[in-house]
Amino acid sequence: FMYGDVDQDVDAPGWYIRLLQDPQFKDELRCRYDDLRRSILSEEYLFAQIDSIANLVLESQAWHFETWGNLGLPTGTGEVQSPAQSYPEEVQRLKDWLSRRLAWLDDNMPGTLNGCSFAGLNNDDQHLGATVFPNPFSNEIEIRFQGPIHESFRYKLMDQTGRIIQQQTVSVTSPSGTTIHLKELENLVCGIYFIELIHDGQQVLYKLVKK
Repeated sequence: FMYGDVDQDVDAPGWYIRLLQDPQFKDELRCRYDDLRRSILSEEYLFAQIDSIANLVLESQAWHFETWGNLGLPTGTGEVQSPAQSYPEEVQRLKDWLSRRLAWLDDNMPGTLNGCSFAGLNNDDQHLGATVFPNPFSNEIEIRFQGPIHESFRYKLMDQTGRIIQQQTVSVTSPSGTTIHLKELENLVCGIYFIELIHDGQQVLYKLVKK
């Protein structure tokens, strides 16, 4: 916070600078950041995490400040604003700081959103004649094949690390398509997920966001 006033090396590593000289790397970085801003880096998600932890330690924070008696008192950080006078105010200040930081990152993230590549990713609803929705989802995903199905198909629901959450081979033959419902997903953490569909020798990966 006061890096300009101290005598120490705060320069970025050479490899970091070199990577950001590559236009393709910068575009991929921007694309990844934009994806995460819609999920686990969204203010909605981050604030929900803060509220969850704040509620978890609600009783403990009262014991802490009762023991040490330092709520609302300066603790040696005179370069920042005066201390919060209550626990809710402290929580709100953390949210406000995150909002300012995210706004700065939004304005200063290098690269563009043009030409972002996701290997093997295809969100074209016409591909395989399948539609995967809603996106974002909350507690259920619907996979709808709108065209004829001549043999069984397989689906996998995976998180962004590749961990399989659900998978099934569906044996069905239909001239008019079929619909599969993936239910009881409300306990999944918010973030990015993938649906992999394999049918008639083709494989497609759909990206979804859990809100």
